Amino acid sequence: MMAPALQVEKKFPLWRKGQPNNWGKKEDCVHIWKDDKLNDHKCQAKYPYVCQKDPSNTTTKPAPLPTKPATTTRAPTTTAAGPVIMLTRRNGKIDFDRTWAAYKEGFGNCQTGDCWIGLSTLHKLCMKNCKLEVTFTYKGKNYNSDYKTFSIGPKSDNYRLKIGGQSGNVADNLAINNGMQFSTKERDNDKWGKNCAKTFTGGWWYKRCHWAHPTGTWGTKAMGKGLVWKTLTTQGNSVTTITMKVTPDK
Repeated sequence: MMAPALQVEKKFPLWRKGQPNNWGKKEDCVHIWKDDKLNDHKCQAKYPYVCQKDPSNTTTKPAPLPTKPATTTRAPTTTAAGPVIMLTRRNGKIDFDRTWAAYKEGFGNCQTGDCWIGLSTLHKLCMKNCKLEVTFTYKGKNYNSDYKTFSIGPKSDNYRLKIGGQSGNVADNLAINNGMQFSTKERDNDKWGKNCAKTFTGGWWYKRCHWAHPTGTWGTKAMGKGLVWKTLTTQGNSVTTITMKVTPDK
């Protein structure tokens, strides 16, 4: 993918201007932007767009591509047949106190650190139903809370959550969120008199406000602001790590 950009653009008109440039000689994948143009990038999950490996890594031309992208929609970095990470908190390097636009599009890197897949992608995966797996650690012990029902409504309904059918080795702290719309610090859709997201940080399907708070502030013991799983941590502590994965029903 190291051919001069001008030469490539004549043969592959779908490349963005100046692409591919194989920056740092490490960009061996392509992904599709919202303007339908192609861009080369490292083969990692930083951007949840469709990605295609270039097995040749040639210095004379990029890997052959179709004249039209197979899809222009955002997609998870793994296939819908298996578990897809929707959220992970491993190291606290990503700030989760973000806007509606950020929570809609997604942020972080699910392969190397903290991330949020994005409400738009989550709706596409789970508009009908998914299985949800929540795993976390607290005081050196491992916990899991699994759900048979997990679906996300459309943007027009503020990505309303449906969740149920819990099992695991810890109490269900997500039941309170069932039926709620998503809220962020500038878009209040909860049932509290104040704004839960603004008060406790992080976007979530708040009610009045939360028992589980995976999008809270990393490591804090401030009341209700941490990565709370109330029946374990109370509202004054945080779990050590947490990961949430969804598997679409077949």
